[in-house]
Amino acid sequence: LLQFADRYKDSDLGERALLATFVAARAAGDAELLYTVGQQLIDRYPESEQVAGVASTMGQAAVTRFEFKRALGYLDQASRISKVPAQQVALLLTAGELRERLTDNTGARDAYRRALDLAKDPASRSEAAAHLADLAERTQPPAGVVRELEPLAEPFEPEIAARLGLAMLRVGRTDEAEMMLL
Repeated sequence: LLQFADRYKDSDLGERALLATFVAARAAGDAELLYTVGQQLIDRYPESEQVAGVASTMGQAAVTRFEFKRALGYLDQASRISKVPAQQVALLLTAGELRERLTDNTGARDAYRRALDLAKDPASRSEAAAHLADLAERTQPPAGVVRELEPLAEPFEPEIAARLGLAMLRVGRTDEAEMMLL
């Protein structure tokens, strides 16, 4: 299949041959071949609808092999390649969660903020906001939570408003908290 893919390089047939090799490598559990062929797909066919899914699959494979740095690289790559905002948000949230588990709170915060910026529908926006607010509440005192969430209060996001209102109550900004919680 790889020889076929090389012979028909830069054509639909070549792309399909690489995809078939990628799927076969995944099924066989051959991670190195999966990574090699996946990167070839991304490099040779950057406009393909398949490349975001390929990068995401490589990221998931790297997570299962505890190759976290590699996984984050593939997840970030997939989020940049994808042309579907909901998929970009999901990939960024996954990358943020992984960064949190690796105690990279700054990286997680950045991923969640990018996800929030890209979220188009209310459900995706709320999910990204919840991740960001959870992280802020776990890692900062109430005044820090207010600093983190206050710039995100517009446009109105119920998750942010509720968390911000509670943090404002904790720091004594009761009038502003009341406005957030109404």
